[in-house]
Amino acid sequence: CQRLQGKDADTTLLPVSTTISKDNVTVEQLLIGSGVTLTISGNGCTVRDVLVTGTGVLSIVGTNCSLENVRLDTCTGTPIDLAGACHSLKVTGLRAYSCSGTNVISKSYTAAAIVNIAWSDLRFFNSSCSGYVVDLTAGTLGVTGQIANVVLVTQTNGGIGVEAGGDMLQLEAIYLFGNVTANRGLKVDCGALGLF
Repeated sequence: CQRLQGKDADTTLLPVSTTISKDNVTVEQLLIGSGVTLTISGNGCTVRDVLVTGTGVLSIVGTNCSLENVRLDTCTGTPIDLAGACHSLKVTGLRAYSCSGTNVISKSYTAAAIVNIAWSDLRFFNSSCSGYVVDLTAGTLGVTGQIANVVLVTQTNGGIGVEAGGDMLQLEAIYLFGNVTANRGLKVDCGALGLF
């Protein structure tokens, strides 16, 4: 199939962990609840208007994928895992509310750099993660591309941690409000960085 679509993300529960390995598949209007992982290993896939709660996980492996208007609500695990190269990953309109796991977004992939990401319009509210809300520090090869228009409100630990390797990463309009632990609002370790 080219589309996996529920009626709405608040009520259409993905019942079991699922891997989508076919290219150019669109996943829409699904709830990924506790104990369920949706793995996107196909290339060119779109995940739109999906809700992740509890210990649910959206795992991205494929390249040229898009996450559009994904909501993360009261997650107690790490709801988004960059588990593969996932080059050219586009993330827009992401909203995270009251997440308390280790991270909200984490890069577990360490075999190569994740290149040409384009992330914008991301909002994180009232997270109490034990690590960075967005943790892209795994490995030494890092990420390249752009992260822009990010708002983090009342985080009780770190904001964004990035290992950008030797290539260019552009950070633009990153706003931190509220209780962000000292020295953990923004950590950047890279060869070439543009701050705007």
